[in-house]
Amino acid sequence: MVLLIAFGASSAAQVNADPSISLKLHKDFGYSSFGNDAQGNWTVHATVSEDTMRVEFYLDDSLELNDTAEPFAWSYNTDNYPNGLHTIKAVAYDANGNTATAEKQQNFVPFPTEFTTIIVIVVVVSVVVSIVVAVVMTKRPRKSMHYTNQ
Repeated sequence: MVLLIAFGASSAAQVNADPSISLKLHKDFGYSSFGNDAQGNWTVHATVSEDTMRVEFYLDDSLELNDTAEPFAWSYNTDNYPNGLHTIKAVAYDANGNTATAEKQQNFVPFPTEFTTIIVIVVVVSVVVSIVVAVVMTKRPRKSMHYTNQ
């Protein structure tokens, strides 16, 4: 009998767990290195527990988005912020006001100039080769085809 009472009391207790959250950064268009260097358009996706009602997204403690609908995500362009190391933080809230926080760091950098230089070189070489081929083709004597009837 004592065992049943103890079991009944423990099953009646409610568990009030905080929400959970994890972040994933996705490059939409731009540059990224093997480290955490980033340039261009990015989206941070928050994976949350199902009791989450909203997620706030911060960049360096500045609120950027209060998202109240799933999927919880914030898109941003690194060009709109100063270059350097930044902290991206998301806070998940459940209906009871409990919170969970996750952070990622990302180093905003300008578009690498070596890529721009390579692209310019490739374009210039392509144009020069096209012009040379066109000139050679127009200067080449054409073989005439004479047919004689015998």
